[in-house]
Amino acid sequence: PMTDRQMEKAVQKVAYEFEHNLQVGFQVDNRQTFEQYAYYVIDLKERQGAASNTIHVYKMFMQRISPMIGNMKIMSIRPQHLNNLYKELGKVGGRKVRNRAYPKVDFRKLLEERGYSWSAFSKKCGVCIDSIRSICNGRYIGEESARKVAAGLCGKAESFFTIEQRQEAISPKTIQRIHSFISIVLAKAESEMLIMYNPASKVTPPFCPPHEPNYFQPEEIARILDAADKEPIKWKTMIYLMIVTGARRGEILGLKWGNVDFENNQIYIDGCLSYLPHKGKFEGPTKTRKSRYITLPQEVVCLLRQYRAWQAEQRLMYGDKWLETDFVFTADRGGPLLPTSINSKLIKFSENNGLPHINPHAFRHSAASIMIASGVDVLTVSKMLGHANTSTTTDFYGHAIEEAKRKAVECLSETI
Repeated sequence: PMTDRQMEKAVQKVAYEFEHNLQVGFQVDNRQTFEQYAYYVIDLKERQGAASNTIHVYKMFMQRISPMIGNMKIMSIRPQHLNNLYKELGKVGGRKVRNRAYPKVDFRKLLEERGYSWSAFSKKCGVCIDSIRSICNGRYIGEESARKVAAGLCGKAESFFTIEQRQEAISPKTIQRIHSFISIVLAKAESEMLIMYNPASKVTPPFCPPHEPNYFQPEEIARILDAADKEPIKWKTMIYLMIVTGARRGEILGLKWGNVDFENNQIYIDGCLSYLPHKGKFEGPTKTRKSRYITLPQEVVCLLRQYRAWQAEQRLMYGDKWLETDFVFTADRGGPLLPTSINSKLIKFSENNGLPHINPHAFRHSAASIMIASGVDVLTVSKMLGHANTSTTTDFYGHAIEEAKRKAVECLSETI
């Protein structure tokens, strides 16, 4: 509803803005889709040295994003499009979850009757031996693995397993991480002057309540250590080391004998062992790309000496079958351990000993909480944990810091 004169003025204004944008270097990109540009940004990140795990996560996010906004032109994306995306992801079914297959038969007995050892059957059907161990112990495995097992037995999966169909919503925390990734992509497009503004900066991602870290009280640590004393020396040493160092799971698995200083009772953390499906096990830098020394109690150093002697005996026993590496913690015949094997071991360990649920990161949180409660300053705790800066420590362990402050005030009050 404009007059001829109003329309002429509007056209002149658009023409002036277009010419001005060309002069300053801005030109709307009306060709690239979000999917095309996102993979361009991921490639840039990879060439700039981003961690392999980060690149893998970005590509996993794209599998969820692409069906909804992947074909949209980046210049056409508006805040409401992203708000609708987050709403859809938060619905049940937004998360792709592996279906579970529960054994119907006694696989331990079945494999014995057919003359298979666990390792031989694992190779025959192309499934890892941990999955074979799980079904022989009556535990579930993924549907894909179950179908391979059934094919190895010349039957259908439904004859051997009960398949549980699963649908779940994506958690608010994951949606926030997806939002952060989209923000990175669109911020790059804005900085390259392909879009006028970053629409991700104007949306409202779902609220994610603060996560309370899972940690153990000193009396629970004592129970865990008592139970660990009954474990084989490899797992006993690993549990002790995780408790006293607060190191990440990958850092413990990436530790090498060359970085263990027995004379000065310390270890040097400078790497991390990770696993990706398409890449297998691989070494990389620590999460923050910073190395650090951690001093160990004398008792743990003695335990490491005993464990090294035991490992030397294992090396002699297996002879040529031993895969030689310098890793402190290895698989049964040498070579690096699979990171998830620690989680499986700790779950079984806690169940067998009537302990609360244990995961490797709980030891890290416990070490931090105990140090802070004991009056260790935040800078020292931050350096020992390998945080990028002290703000990470204060943000994540604010509850422990406040408790330490309260005890300090009570101490002063009693003194006065």
